[in-house]
Amino acid sequence: MIKAIHPLIKLGFLTTFLLVVGAFTYQIAVPQTGSPRYFSETGHSVEDEFLEFYQRVPNPELLYGYPITDQMQSEDGLIVQYFQRARFELHPEAEEGQRIQLTPLGTRMYQTVPPALLAKNQAICRTFENGLDVCYSFLQFYEEHGGLAQFGPPISPVEERGSRYVQYFQYARLEWHPDGIGVDLSQEVQISQLGRQYFDQMGEDPVWLLPVKGIFNPEIITLQVHAFPAQAAVSDQQIQTLYVIVQDQNLTPIQGMNVTLTMTYPTGETNSLSLGTTNEFGYTSGDIPVGLDRDGVGLVDVEVVANGLGMEKSTRTSFRIAP
Repeated sequence: MIKAIHPLIKLGFLTTFLLVVGAFTYQIAVPQTGSPRYFSETGHSVEDEFLEFYQRVPNPELLYGYPITDQMQSEDGLIVQYFQRARFELHPEAEEGQRIQLTPLGTRMYQTVPPALLAKNQAICRTFENGLDVCYSFLQFYEEHGGLAQFGPPISPVEERGSRYVQYFQYARLEWHPDGIGVDLSQEVQISQLGRQYFDQMGEDPVWLLPVKGIFNPEIITLQVHAFPAQAAVSDQQIQTLYVIVQDQNLTPIQGMNVTLTMTYPTGETNSLSLGTTNEFGYTSGDIPVGLDRDGVGLVDVEVVANGLGMEKSTRTSFRIAP
């Protein structure tokens, strides 16, 4: 959007532990023909006609996102592949070069809400045959990234959803992020992750989302560190046990990570403790003795740092010392 509208937009332990550990179960891939392209970011591959279609555009990661499944048979009977922002369908009856088609996610997921009341400047708007306009930054993004062929026509006016301006198109939804530039977004206009949302709407088996194991050696791009105290509160002379799990971006456990703790007690004193290295399940644990006279009564802040493979990641947790 342009400046004319921007003022309007400024607008326990066990359950958690089992949820994280449950992600250690993976798909076993069935090899297919062709040379697949593997994405360490999500643990999935794109190949054959799906890969050819994906690579037709110069910036597929921007337009489609990363694959979140491999090729699969959908609940609607089609052979498909889900991406963060799109779904590809295989239509074997179609002509060569047209066998892979985009699911019209915008059309299928659009539900009418009142349009946003925005000033319209016809000089920087484009009116389509259905009478709907695309304007401002949405129009610039639309035309720079494939236009009608890539997104289809607009199927809604600009609407406000969750304090965010959006516009639906046949194959996608565009979002306006004016405050994201220079923070964690590279574009003022972003494509919604409708692929992931449609996966849930279709009732697909969530096992398809799990990273594929056994074919590739995935690159570790980011670390995730999870820390869980066994007890929310402990008393004098009790032992608090802290459990730590280290995983990669796909929740694959990472072995051999050095884990250290730094505790800040209610008295203001600090103490460091090494938990050693993570095992084959990415797991390690350690005991923290508590002394009321030494440590005081109140909240203990725990910083957890995992270090290894040239990477470092930290998280925080806490527990209370009760009288």
